[in-house]
Amino acid sequence: MSAPASGLRQGRWVAFQGMLRDRPSLVLVGVLLLLVLAIGVIRPGTIGPSWVANTILFAAPLGIVAAGQTLVMLTAGIDLSVAATMTAAAYVAASQSYFGSARAVLLALAVGLVVGLVNGLGVAVFRVQPLIMTLGTGLVISGGLLVYSLNVSHQGPPAVPDIVRYVGAGKLLGIVPVSAFLWAAIATIVIVGLRQTGYGRLIFAVGDNPIACRLAGVRAWLVLLVTYVICGFLSGVAGLVLVGAINAADLSLGDVYLLPSVAAVVIGGTSIYGGNGGYAGEALDAFCRREIFAPLNMTNTAFNHPPSMRDRSVPTADDKTFRKRIIQGEVQDENASIMGGVAGHAGLFSTASDVATFALSMLDGGKPLLQPSTVQLFTRRENSPAGTSRALGWDTPSSPSQSGKYFSPTSFGHLGYTGTSLWIDPAQQLSVTLLTNRTWPDCSNQAIKQVRPQFHDAIVKALCLV
Repeated sequence: MSAPASGLRQGRWVAFQGMLRDRPSLVLVGVLLLLVLAIGVIRPGTIGPSWVANTILFAAPLGIVAAGQTLVMLTAGIDLSVAATMTAAAYVAASQSYFGSARAVLLALAVGLVVGLVNGLGVAVFRVQPLIMTLGTGLVISGGLLVYSLNVSHQGPPAVPDIVRYVGAGKLLGIVPVSAFLWAAIATIVIVGLRQTGYGRLIFAVGDNPIACRLAGVRAWLVLLVTYVICGFLSGVAGLVLVGAINAADLSLGDVYLLPSVAAVVIGGTSIYGGNGGYAGEALDAFCRREIFAPLNMTNTAFNHPPSMRDRSVPTADDKTFRKRIIQGEVQDENASIMGGVAGHAGLFSTASDVATFALSMLDGGKPLLQPSTVQLFTRRENSPAGTSRALGWDTPSSPSQSGKYFSPTSFGHLGYTGTSLWIDPAQQLSVTLLTNRTWPDCSNQAIKQVRPQFHDAIVKALCLV
């Protein structure tokens, strides 16, 4: 085997190991598939549509309560009252069913909202440590529920409302659980909310650096308050789904969901220290901030700069067709704009100094971010398709090249549509950053194609490298 092929295989193996390390959920999915396979071998005929449907049916309450727990843990908090809230909501719904399903459901959801509000006030306003606050709230709920169960006036034993039974245990076409659709809807709202709304970005910001948020004028207490209220509400919803699936209410119904709700969040990639993660994995901007920008101290680099920093950005386009306004301080690319300004191909704002800092890391073999073998893997020109100058995410010099005439064959770079570029030459220990707004006021100006190579050549000559 040739040395390049061996290095490529080794680099891919290292990347695969890193993916498993950063995404433990993938390992657990593999273990789950092995268990399912073992069950199928040991007891043939067990695995089927009905088995899958029942598994989803009882996983739905955990998925819903984990959604709320995710939001709280992203703020560097935790909610240990979720299990008690689930139990209380379920028991209240069952005990109030004789007065009508609507009243029963509304009171159950109100329990979740009140618990969330109490937790939020304690954590956000009175600065009680989240673990202590929510643990105490859970104990109070358990004691209060016991007193309630002894004194509530029943017209009979607690009975689960019909609508709750349908949502918790009903199946469409006899196969697909109704609760799966509720779970999917909640998951979609949480994922989109975290990735594409200002509130979602504030959750990450508060969890990552509450002091910086306070200095920036962010009302962190309000973010925390709303987050705990949402968690309490989702705990109430999860309790209703659970009692509907079981069709019976007792005073310990949700207890088994406390630790799994935390474990599910951590396995899903959310840090217990807050600031990174998400219901469906970590958001790209949070990952970049944690793994790239923070280690290199790139303090002026971010997706979606706050409004206070937009005046530092030059306008890139006078958009008369899509957004119908001057684009300044927000991503120019239309696709990235629809994605909330955070995308792998566009949307990153920075300064020449920060970009040069990143380039210096690449010139130093990737330190402290990457292994030298990883840098080599991503900057080596690909063999397919034939004649390509592309590497993995980078370009390499071609003829003619935007890098000019003097960058070595081992150099690599990247061009931005708005007129930006970064070219790095390890052989000459040189990097050149060029930031322009050639798309202003529209993209008809193509002079950058002549300016950029001349700019690179002039710098190389000025440094007496030729």
